[in-house]
Amino acid sequence: MRSTAWKAFAKACLKQQGVASEDEVDDNFFPKNLTAAPFRMTSNGFGRNLVIAEVGGMGNLYPELHKEKQYDIQEICEKCGAPKAFVFGPGACPSRVVGAGELVADANLSENKVSSKVTTLVKDHFLKYKTKIINSTKFSLMGNLVVSEQPGPSECSERTGEDSLPGCIRKGMGEHYGQ
Repeated sequence: MRSTAWKAFAKACLKQQGVASEDEVDDNFFPKNLTAAPFRMTSNGFGRNLVIAEVGGMGNLYPELHKEKQYDIQEICEKCGAPKAFVFGPGACPSRVVGAGELVADANLSENKVSSKVTTLVKDHFLKYKTKIINSTKFSLMGNLVVSEQPGPSECSERTGEDSLPGCIRKGMGEHYGQ
């Protein structure tokens, strides 16, 4: 969806669910600066031409594990028509880089910054897991990525209904597109 279409859709969902009237929803929709605490991401926000890229999937895990399935964030962005995008989302660790574990991709390709977070299990350690940052654009098996160019302004109005913002969007999408 184009940025203006996304904003219009989000406003319509919020209004339809009784969360806000048209004048209570600010056009600036996301947190102001994602590079600051608590987010500390590689880009200051999401913006125009937002795309959700579903890569790989359960077919790579079940009924048989396909460790050979490797993907690259840069290639995915090129296929999405956004070679200099900001990318964020969950996936599986790059097996050739880390081995095994969970991944939260975080890459700002316009500034050549990659700061993906990887969590792996650790035996015989009091925490049972370890999280580290890697600078690889590679991942394995699956990923659910948000691909976005050019961050825009961001603010959110106060909530007036009972549901959370994601809940309102989920309901609105369900009503618009069906369950």
